[in-house]
Amino acid sequence: QGAQPADKAAVPRERPAERVITSLGPVTPILDGDLTYVPGDEPTERLRVLTIDNPYKGLRAFQEADAGDFFGREALIDQFLARLGEHTADGVRFLAVVGPSGSGKSSAVRAGLIPALRQDKLPGSKFWFVAEMIPGPHPFDELGAALLQVAVNAPTDIAQQLTGDEAGLLRMMDHILPADPNTELVLVIDQ
Repeated sequence: QGAQPADKAAVPRERPAERVITSLGPVTPILDGDLTYVPGDEPTERLRVLTIDNPYKGLRAFQEADAGDFFGREALIDQFLARLGEHTADGVRFLAVVGPSGSGKSSAVRAGLIPALRQDKLPGSKFWFVAEMIPGPHPFDELGAALLQVAVNAPTDIAQQLTGDEAGLLRMMDHILPADPNTELVLVIDQ
């Protein structure tokens, strides 16, 4: 039960990296900047250290700073941009990204859509303000904190203004953003 044959139990498993390193012979690497000097018997050998960033984020969502590692969703991002390029009768834009948990919605918005907007993929979007929030148990507090991150004119009573009536958010936008009619706010509300 669970016993291994004697020949397999006696042989230590060798990993591929160990095979490569041991094929160099006995060496003692010493790190110096971006080069590793490997002193040995005559002659001394030099190995270049290769640093490879791992683009795999595991279960963590890609962020805006990860845009360089986020690829393969260009068609989806183009669909987002096309939708945001549409205006309602009152000039409002709205995009809902809906899908199963873990399907990459947050990554597509943060590492795909937001960088595309900052690259002016929609006319004037490189000047838009972007605020992100996760509602949590106190959504108005979280909304207020997100808006304060982009506020040009920070109000003192943000929670009261947001919850005062149905137009609270609109009044808040008039207060915190510049008076320029081309100014827009992208509010990302993540689950």
